[in-house]
Amino acid sequence: MLDKEYLSLILKTNFMFAFKKISSFSSLSLFPSLTITRGSLIPNTLFSKRQAEFLNSDSQFTQSLSTLLLQKHIGLVAHFYMDAEIQGVISKLPSTQRLISDSLLMGQGAVDQAKKGVKHIIVLGVDFMSENVRALLDKNGFPDVSVYRLANRKIGCSLAESAEKLAYKAYLLKGMQVNPESLHVIYINTSLQIKGKSNQIMPTITCTSSNVVRTVLQAFSQNNKLDIWFGPDTYMGENLSKLFNQMSRLSDQELQKIHPDYNQEKLQKLLTKFHYFNDGICVVHHFFDNKLVSNLRKHFYDDTFITAHLEVPGDMFSLAYEKQLKNQGVVGSTSDILNFILKKTEDFSLKTHKKIKIVLGTESGMISMIVTEVQKILTKFNSMLEVEIIFPVSDEAISQNNKGDLMPGLNQNEGCSIHGGCATCPFMKMNNLESLMDVCEMINDKLSEGKLGKFIIRNRAESEEDKRILEQGVEPIVEMQFFQKNGKLSEKFLEHIKSNSKNYNKKI
Repeated sequence: MLDKEYLSLILKTNFMFAFKKISSFSSLSLFPSLTITRGSLIPNTLFSKRQAEFLNSDSQFTQSLSTLLLQKHIGLVAHFYMDAEIQGVISKLPSTQRLISDSLLMGQGAVDQAKKGVKHIIVLGVDFMSENVRALLDKNGFPDVSVYRLANRKIGCSLAESAEKLAYKAYLLKGMQVNPESLHVIYINTSLQIKGKSNQIMPTITCTSSNVVRTVLQAFSQNNKLDIWFGPDTYMGENLSKLFNQMSRLSDQELQKIHPDYNQEKLQKLLTKFHYFNDGICVVHHFFDNKLVSNLRKHFYDDTFITAHLEVPGDMFSLAYEKQLKNQGVVGSTSDILNFILKKTEDFSLKTHKKIKIVLGTESGMISMIVTEVQKILTKFNSMLEVEIIFPVSDEAISQNNKGDLMPGLNQNEGCSIHGGCATCPFMKMNNLESLMDVCEMINDKLSEGKLGKFIIRNRAESEEDKRILEQGVEPIVEMQFFQKNGKLSEKFLEHIKSNSKNYNKKI
């Protein structure tokens, strides 16, 4: 989430738009929602009813899983986007046995578990997350801790695969031709191999949706000769460009409150030096198109908080950003969205409000952690507040009944499923409880070694070149960790950028 002081400053740039208030369309709900109270969950459609059922999971099953994890020294790291069916179970495990987080913290969470004696890590996510976990365990001295995924075939990611295209390599090669003294800022949601191959072309640092703005500003602050090439997420790149352009309307004094090294001259130079890849999307966040945004503006703008991931298309970004400027929304990472919802829950728990409504502008799996943490706050304050989480539905999954009422679902059927309608990732849904139990039971079972091999993440190089790629793929993550800890790029990395430029000039 962007700095609050920055938001109050940028509000002066008149970025907001005026919208006509529209009365409620009907007594029926346009989108599915799940209302969270201190002791219950209130669904309004079949989709949200299933979410509620999953989150009230079988405690006996959870206990059986916990016992198995303990006996075999297994730890779990899961992404926020896991389906509610699986999160409902693992969220009730002891915190020492599992971590549910964004992709950045999953790797560090695995290392922390290894330090406490865990011998096996199961990753509930997509393959690049498993690869990053494997690499960070190796880097931190835990090569003997095994890593498993929950499918015996590839668990892909549309965004990560965007960086595997020849077009992405061409994008970086062109960047080096434009300016050999360049920096590649790669989104963490990419494979280790792509990070390594990119690093061989252009010095690379990994970023997340929560630290990308700070990464770009700080990098250019430390070396204003840089051209900065961001990728592969096109929507995030567009949104970053919009943010930097909005900053250009601020005075030097206001800019220096955002970053002490910036003035208008330096910012204007950054605007000419920031580039982004134009052919990479996440299929989940691509779902938040202009038709969906139109429905949100008409029916939810005035009395609803709106959240959006930084990966969403521009219209959704603008909508949530407008609300953010009024402290009625947020644009950021999954962690930023969660923190915003929890902050609003806490604020309104102390007031007389009976209900708040929040649009969830990211993958619907986030609801699991939202429910858990919101109910903790409501219980803490003994609050009667109701928190309604609204799941947007694509325009194609909305129909009208014979009275003209808008309803979620084609022909009055459910409008959300893993096949479309709501924002759900089909790759994340390849993780399921059956696979989780199967892998747990096969670990340390000699009779299952052959079957278990298909689930193991090795990251082992078959050649010296492969080894170099994997080693170089870890470097951008390590550099990001340095930046997170110290607030700046390391001198070693800055020197690497300069030496890479000199070597490139010698080649040509």
